[in-house]
Amino acid sequence: MWLEFLDLQRERRRICALGSMSESKKRRWYRFRPQFTLRSLMIVFVVVSLPLSWLAVRLHHAREQAQIVEAIERGGGHVGYDNLSPDGSGPMSSLSEKVFGKDFAWRVVSV
Repeated sequence: MWLEFLDLQRERRRICALGSMSESKKRRWYRFRPQFTLRSLMIVFVVVSLPLSWLAVRLHHAREQAQIVEAIERGGGHVGYDNLSPDGSGPMSSLSEKVFGKDFAWRVVSV
C-alpha cells in the first residue's frame, strides 16, 4: 500500500512537471536564483542597522528636546534655535526639519 502511494506521488509530480514548464526552463531559472550566505546576510544586517540606530538615538534626543521646549513655552518662556544661515541673515530651512521637525534638525541655544 505504501509503495502504491509513492508511485502515485511520483506520477503526479511527473505530470505536473510536464504540464507546467519544460525541464530546461526550470534549470535555467534555478541557475539565476539569488543565493545568499549567512555571512553576507549578517554583513548587510550590520550595515543597515548602524545608520538606523544612529537615527533612532537622534529621534530620541529630539523627542526629549521637544518635551522640554514645550514645558518652557507653557511656562511663558522663549526658546532660540541655532538655525540661522551662515551669513546670519535669517532662519535656514533643511530637509531634515521638514521631515522630522525642528527639534531634530536644530539645537536649543538660548532660553
